[in-house]
Amino acid sequence: IHPFQIEICDGIDNDCNELIDDGTQYTYYADADFDGYGDPNVSTQACYVPEGYTENNLDCNDADSEQYPFAEEYCNQQDDDCDGSVDEDPVDSPIWYYDIDGDGFGSSFITVFECLAPAGYIADNSDCDDTNTSVYPGATELCNNLDNDCNGLIDDNAVNAFYWYADFDRDNFGDSSNSLYQCTQPFDYILNQNDCDDSSDDISPDAPELCNGIDDDCDGNIDNNTVDSIDYFLDGDGDGFGDPNQLIEDCLPPAGYILDNSDCDDSDYDIYPGAHELCDGIDQNCNGNNFYESDLDGDGLLACEESVWFRNSSSNNTNPNGDSSQAASYLLNAGISIQQFYHGNNAVTASLLQGFGLYVHHGSNPNGAARAYTNAEANALENWVYNGGRLLYIGHSSHTACHIADSLPSQFGFSCTPNNGGWSGTTSSFTPHPITTNLGTIGGEGGENWSVNPQAQSLASINGNLFIASTEYGEGKVVLVANQWPFANPGSGYRINYGDNEQLVQNIWTWLLD
Repeated sequence: IHPFQIEICDGIDNDCNELIDDGTQYTYYADADFDGYGDPNVSTQACYVPEGYTENNLDCNDADSEQYPFAEEYCNQQDDDCDGSVDEDPVDSPIWYYDIDGDGFGSSFITVFECLAPAGYIADNSDCDDTNTSVYPGATELCNNLDNDCNGLIDDNAVNAFYWYADFDRDNFGDSSNSLYQCTQPFDYILNQNDCDDSSDDISPDAPELCNGIDDDCDGNIDNNTVDSIDYFLDGDGDGFGDPNQLIEDCLPPAGYILDNSDCDDSDYDIYPGAHELCDGIDQNCNGNNFYESDLDGDGLLACEESVWFRNSSSNNTNPNGDSSQAASYLLNAGISIQQFYHGNNAVTASLLQGFGLYVHHGSNPNGAARAYTNAEANALENWVYNGGRLLYIGHSSHTACHIADSLPSQFGFSCTPNNGGWSGTTSSFTPHPITTNLGTIGGEGGENWSVNPQAQSLASINGNLFIASTEYGEGKVVLVANQWPFANPGSGYRINYGDNEQLVQNIWTWLLD
């Protein structure tokens, strides 16, 4: 210690200038936060570092031990590293992704690390196409060949996709229970879902409904409105014939219905096609009443209740009135009226015939004028029989020339060959027929030599000569008897009282008028 001694920092006035440690102390800075860095604004002079002080003055916030030079910068709006900048290159800064298309979803192609998102940057990096505003996670998936919702699948469950339905039978109708939801049409799938059976191309809404126990047209009903259904007709009277005005179209006949539709009166069991026709003005057999059951002459009687007799002489023993013919009496007893005409004075015409149901021509006679039918008469007879008339031609034992017989209409199937007429006898051999029922022996003598063509039927012959023949022509009937004797009043020979001649006559009337 002496003047001019070097002052050292030891708490002594070494150079005797009356100042202790002058010029030798160091400046120390307060380190209140004990982070090793001092506060430049709080300092002290000392020879040695006081407690709570440090040699440097680099701390920018001596109240925070986390802030000091070269400290790690954090996103906290503070200058953690005391470099004069806040939140620069912080260690905890998030990564921000640039949202190019502005759809709220960013991509990982352009990024920044900042505490706060710069303009156009967002925290999301899930956009799978940041150039398209319609593509982002959760976006509505559309049919546009893009992965709109960024789930890695293109056009999956797109809102404007279609339900495609399996059409494995390729009938252009799909199966509603087998579908795919997608934008493009899969193979063997279509938009239509109306097929009810996709295993058969014969079953679809466009298919015809058939009678097969299957819902061919997919309307939910089986065998309804079928294209191959059948018309069934009501048989209300149970006669086996249906009413044409009461029909049902179905695959199987409903109870009380049949295929037939030919009944003309389905309320009457006795009226049907082929029924037994009665002389009552009613159309029992449904063929339409012709003149035979009509009163065309206005006399109050049906034609079937009236007969007309044409004779070739002024009188003979088959004359129904003049000689009280026993054969004719059977007609009168049955309620059949009789009118007579002499053929020599009267022509057979259509207008005359239409008032009668039965026409009897009782042959030629040597005592009278014999006249053949004219063509007009033959045509009138042919048409009259065809439409229901009943004709009996009675030949004559003495007539052999055939000129009347040959003028009969050829359609009846009878023909005649001239001969001497000198035959007679009996027969007990008959062709089965209503006319020959219950016959034992019948007889006759002489007359024309008749024969039958295929449309007529021979019923009995005497000594090789045709004696009885019949035919049905159209709606009418014709009977031929070769001579007059079975229709002649009782007497000698083969007259009505011989053998079963009387039965024969009754059978002829019954069959003709039936």
